[in-house]
Amino acid sequence: MATKISLDDVTIRFADGAFNRAMERTELGDTRRYTGLVAQMNERAEVLDRDDEFARLSLHPSDYAQVGTSDYGIPKMRVHIGDERLLPNQVTATERFLRELRGFGLLADVVGSGKTFEACAVLSELAAKGKITSLLLIVPSQVYNTWKVVLERRFGLGLDVLETVEGGLPQELLVRSEDGFLRPTKPVIVKTEDFVKWKEHDVQNVLFDAVVVDEAHNLCGEEGAEARAMKLLSTLMQTKKRAEKTYCVLLSATPHSGNLDRMFRLWYFVRCKGGNPTDFDEKDDSSRTEEYRAEKAHYRSRVCRDAETVMQFIENVRVSEVTVTHATAFNAFLAKNQEYPKVRSIADFRSALIGIQKKLIAEFMRENPDIAVKVNDAIASAYHDGVLRSIMIRQPNNNISKGKRIENVYFFPSHQAGSKVRCKGLKGEQITVDLAPEQSDKAVNGEYSLAQYVADNQGNMSFRDAYASLFFNNGILAAFGLTDEDFGKANSVSFYWRVLEMGRAADATGDNDMGVQFLPLSANASVFEAKMAQLKALLRRHKDERVLVFFDYDIAKSERCYEEVLEALKQDPEFAERVLVGDASKEKDKIEKAFNDREDTVLVVTDNAFTEGANLQKSHVIVNFQVTPNPLSMEQRIGRIFRLGQDNDVVIYSLADMRALEGYALMYFTAIGLMNSNNGDAAIIAGSNNDNMVTIRCRACKRVKLLSREEYDELKQNNPEDLYCNATAACTQSGSRGVLMEEINSNEIKCSSCGSLIKRENDGRYHCFTHNESGRGVLCSTGSRGDRQLYCRKICVISHCKKFLEGELAGKCRALAKYRENPNLDDSALMEMCESCPHRKLCGQCRIGDGPEAIKKCMTCGTSNCRGPAPHVIDFDEKWSAPCPKCGEMGRLMPVLARTFETYIRSAYEYQQDGGRAFCDNLLRETEKVAEIKKILSNDKVRV
Repeated sequence: MATKISLDDVTIRFADGAFNRAMERTELGDTRRYTGLVAQMNERAEVLDRDDEFARLSLHPSDYAQVGTSDYGIPKMRVHIGDERLLPNQVTATERFLRELRGFGLLADVVGSGKTFEACAVLSELAAKGKITSLLLIVPSQVYNTWKVVLERRFGLGLDVLETVEGGLPQELLVRSEDGFLRPTKPVIVKTEDFVKWKEHDVQNVLFDAVVVDEAHNLCGEEGAEARAMKLLSTLMQTKKRAEKTYCVLLSATPHSGNLDRMFRLWYFVRCKGGNPTDFDEKDDSSRTEEYRAEKAHYRSRVCRDAETVMQFIENVRVSEVTVTHATAFNAFLAKNQEYPKVRSIADFRSALIGIQKKLIAEFMRENPDIAVKVNDAIASAYHDGVLRSIMIRQPNNNISKGKRIENVYFFPSHQAGSKVRCKGLKGEQITVDLAPEQSDKAVNGEYSLAQYVADNQGNMSFRDAYASLFFNNGILAAFGLTDEDFGKANSVSFYWRVLEMGRAADATGDNDMGVQFLPLSANASVFEAKMAQLKALLRRHKDERVLVFFDYDIAKSERCYEEVLEALKQDPEFAERVLVGDASKEKDKIEKAFNDREDTVLVVTDNAFTEGANLQKSHVIVNFQVTPNPLSMEQRIGRIFRLGQDNDVVIYSLADMRALEGYALMYFTAIGLMNSNNGDAAIIAGSNNDNMVTIRCRACKRVKLLSREEYDELKQNNPEDLYCNATAACTQSGSRGVLMEEINSNEIKCSSCGSLIKRENDGRYHCFTHNESGRGVLCSTGSRGDRQLYCRKICVISHCKKFLEGELAGKCRALAKYRENPNLDDSALMEMCESCPHRKLCGQCRIGDGPEAIKKCMTCGTSNCRGPAPHVIDFDEKWSAPCPKCGEMGRLMPVLARTFETYIRSAYEYQQDGGRAFCDNLLRETEKVAEIKKILSNDKVRV
């Protein structure tokens, strides 16, 4: 007789893994009871799947093909498969955006992967399914023309169908429909900088069925234009929700720059379908809606695991995995540990100092490599699936089949003429090598070219390992007589050597090939001339190919040297005809066309706009004449040519002076895999810890320390003496303990309303945001501890006073005349001159003095020619906040925190008082940490 089995009694064991969407089955590494309720729910889920309007695409990829002589449709390129005009990664992104995010979220594939096409495919699908009839495109000016071409020509919207809006939203473009909504009569495209000028009352009740926002990461700010843009979008979403048309496509290859806390507003906007418009006003969280506060608490505690940065996130997840998931093994490890006898259990561990916790977990994972693999897998999954893919479609690579070769050229200082040096070889023998790049012959009279010697003697080492070992370890640097002093930073040599070792390790797991070359630069040689010679050599090597030349666009214009490069190339008959200037102030599309029309064009990019949005993949060669320390900009440069549509392997040359910031930045980028990786992780985590760094400085001797936030907090709590500086006699004037070093993370103080800036320079002085013909004045303070008052200097006020410039006192002030000859004169010397001046009785209240009282009358006199507020005194509160002198109570001055890696590394590099030791030591630690992050997060097992 057959045995009757109840479904409630059946236990099914599943294989290890996760839900496999392709096979439509669950593969969980545990045992689950298959109950009648589960069976019922599965049946209902299958019904929903069958009836899901987004379960499959309406259009086939081949539907986008360019047909016959028509200008419309996507042209066939080598990157396409068969006759289909959308690539597999773009089809997958489109499917998942609709099926999983229901048409509202972020398309966040990496630079160059075709996100514009993905967004247009989403719009096409929504139109084909009858979901949308109107459209609003909000795009940065750099990619404006690209969007018009792609949407109008490639995806068949029609030539000049998009309505370009440059001012406010034209009311004549709107008609009121039967349902009461104001609907646009044409699809609208607006540049981001124009969109933020729209008024809230103009967009209320206006219904755009679909909204597209490119470079959406720029909307994460809590003040200024970014906040206004988010509020406008949120206002539009209120209408879209009422109309049940919540389709909104946001695009960004870099949804955050290592700061997860900063991404919250974007997360909130997506998760809450636009959120509440009032939540995007500039105000404290306590004044925002309960929904906003609840979502922020959930985001921080559950999604981000109480972490503000990616580095903190990884550490927090690691602790959780070790102490919870692997608690049994970790307890056993703690019970036998000898180094910290007071930490014998997880309970003890939780009360230990953070530094001790990190050491114990690191040792535990070294002793348990199998568990370490599982912990790192869990971290990667928590980040990619828990944080990112909760609001976005982000695929782990861009499916570009072409290769990438990175060639880094470092110029180092030399005490001798020429490029030949005698040193110890790889086998311990004495050799003479020539570092000149053009030397490639075999040994002649006992002399080798460096490259040829390494190639002949590398043995089991890779060429790069042998080259680096010969240069640093075997003594080429020493043979040139170089020390840290030659590089201008203490610990420079050890920094370069250790980071180069990390870079070599990154090569072993990288996606592409890398090369490195070190070239000597004699004491009297010009870095520019050395780079220029290298650039010309590279242009000869690529004489029949298009080449892009980039610079650092975030330094003073006078330091970018692109004008000198242009002049040098135009004066050389060999290159003059090839040169094209990449200036976005001209017509960008015409420059792109000219570049693409000639095969041997050298595009010297003089404008940052050409590092974003430009499709220049007809070139496959980039020369970074200057290296920017901005990791996102660095990736964007490479993305101009390493993108879909590229027919060749690409090569990226970077020229860096090892004595300058660019040398350290390039070595850092190399070590963390930014240059050679294809998955985009390195760029967004390159500055993953900068928001967690604290810079403290002694106000007496200007000594600087860089610490992590955790280290700083622990020192304040447990070892506060370590925060005092007694390095010089000036530090101990008030006692042997010294001066308490204070945090100085902010370089600028900015008005939340008018955007005016007070900038602190390297000497610690704040430069006034008031402009006049001589630039910016310097604000004064007493310099005493706790003093938060800044005020205009009396002599500065006098030098810009109409009475002294053209009135009754013109030419009569001896102190002013001396001050103009020597601006470094102190107030005491100036006051002495004032007291002995024969015209002092005429001056009255205008006589020179010091302190804020000296300018009290000047504040209301009305004779200043400063463009901005009159002479002023600013009283900051304990948070360094104060009413703005320029716009009064309308805006407040607030510190601008260093929120990007670029800001962090530029500021850290500028501090010279400790010989640069803190910069090198902290950048080395940062490199080690970020390289570890990169390695962990590279394990992205995307669920498809």
